[in-house]
Amino acid sequence: MEGRAQQDLIGGRYRILARAYADAQAITYRAEDTRSGEVVALVVLRAPSGEGGTPAADLQQALQRWAGASHSALPAVLGFGLDRGVHYVAAEWPGDFWLPRLVQKAGGLSVARAVDVGLQLCSLLLYARQVGLHIPDLMAEDIALDARGNARLLPAALVRIPSAPTPRSPSADANRIVAILRTMLGSGLGAAPDLARILADGRYPDVLALAQALADYWRARWGALPDRPAVRALLPAQERPPHAPTPPTAARQPRPAQGWDTVGIALAAVALLAILGLIPLWATVYARYAAPVAFAPGPAAQDANTVVVPDLTGLDEATASAVLAQTGLLAQITGQEYSDDVPLGRVLKQDPAGGERAPRGSTVRLVLSKGSDKTTVPNVVGQSYGAAEAALAASNLNATRQDVWSESPSDTVIAQDPPAGTQVIPGTTVLLQVSSGRSLTINATLGDVARLLTAEADRGSLRPGETLHITFRWQALRPVQNRYSVFVHLVNASGQIVTQDDSEPARGSRPTTTWTAGEVISDAHVLTVPADAAPGEYRVLVGLYLPEANVRVPVVQSGRADSEGNALVAHRVTVGP
Repeated sequence: MEGRAQQDLIGGRYRILARAYADAQAITYRAEDTRSGEVVALVVLRAPSGEGGTPAADLQQALQRWAGASHSALPAVLGFGLDRGVHYVAAEWPGDFWLPRLVQKAGGLSVARAVDVGLQLCSLLLYARQVGLHIPDLMAEDIALDARGNARLLPAALVRIPSAPTPRSPSADANRIVAILRTMLGSGLGAAPDLARILADGRYPDVLALAQALADYWRARWGALPDRPAVRALLPAQERPPHAPTPPTAARQPRPAQGWDTVGIALAAVALLAILGLIPLWATVYARYAAPVAFAPGPAAQDANTVVVPDLTGLDEATASAVLAQTGLLAQITGQEYSDDVPLGRVLKQDPAGGERAPRGSTVRLVLSKGSDKTTVPNVVGQSYGAAEAALAASNLNATRQDVWSESPSDTVIAQDPPAGTQVIPGTTVLLQVSSGRSLTINATLGDVARLLTAEADRGSLRPGETLHITFRWQALRPVQNRYSVFVHLVNASGQIVTQDDSEPARGSRPTTTWTAGEVISDAHVLTVPADAAPGEYRVLVGLYLPEANVRVPVVQSGRADSEGNALVAHRVTVGP
């Protein structure tokens, strides 16, 4: 058994744990270095040397450049070789959080987080050109993030180098990063028009120009650039933080020639052993981890109506589904659970278990891992939204904004969910309630008559007998022939009106028949809380109606406000005892 276990190791050292990523040229596995116990990335080329695969000399030259490189986004080379006719490369594990999956789960990353990653990628490609390391056709699929939010290149992207075409132009590199940024932001790019202009196609002659534009954008919104190793390499020496270590570009020199010669000798020795007749390992690796899962037939194998369920533990969702389809089974995701052993998004449990028999065409229920790495939600209450968004991005978290009325200064975070100190998985979205000041932007449309732009209230809490002053800004959509009135109701939790102030706009001085298209009308109202009002939260409802017919103008689009019964919730107040 010990000899069989040794044969199952790649290079006599690396034990495959699960398939991680795959492309046309190589398969990347999550593997264990049996000597150190560390988890590593093991990249195995699909085609053996001499059979249409990457020429050994080209691969060795590419690996030599990679092994001599040192950048925070480049996983370090830990070992490489030719094991029984198959090229493999062992590299530092880049990170468990694959960028496309994070984008898919969040529906697009926050602006701060996307620009943070964009700056790191600029640093990587600038460094790669300096040391002559060509990274072909960089895509979002080539990037993973570690638990701290540092961008890491998947090792398989570097293995593509020998078969890549002529290195791309500097402007093409810039366009690659722009495309990745647009992918990360998704539909959220429309909410950041300044950044959308920066990310227009074909604007930059090289990556350095793009990096400068992104850095200027970050400084304008959030001040100092993110304190990351990759980003520090972009800064001129006088701008680097005093505590920052010497940037990678100052120390990244190729390894001494004698170091490479030692490894080259080892490769030659392994190749020689293969020639001398050791049993090929490629078939074992391919059959066990790349090809459809096969099992030794037993007595029950004669039953054509059942199949053996493959063991899917550790596989990503797409691979597990593909393996089941090849076996004649279906996949169903039934939940997620935290795990200290299985990375985020991979199969943690399955039912039926691997090795059992199940009817052909039946469903295998899968539980995916939520991952084990946790991050603590920082306290961002009291910060500006921009500073809070940047702080969350630094903790590998996304931010989403909800504007609310508040007596706090405008653009200040007044609440957050999850609260500070909560342990969450990286990539979680934190809801930030942001003060809009005393004026709340609404932008709601009522019929074809008017748009309610804002509601400005003078207070958020009152006592019985006290008065609330609230002013609305209406914008006329077109001239109208009817004289509409504005209703303003203060209603309790049960929806009962406790007081109201109905009138034509501007206390009757600006009837709707005098409005012109596009004109903005200021409309002030006063609500006095009844002396017998019970304590609790009350809503201020506003809308337009035709007095003669007592018919409200329908709310066509509620903007940033809630709506109920063709009325808009323009404000909320707390009535105390």
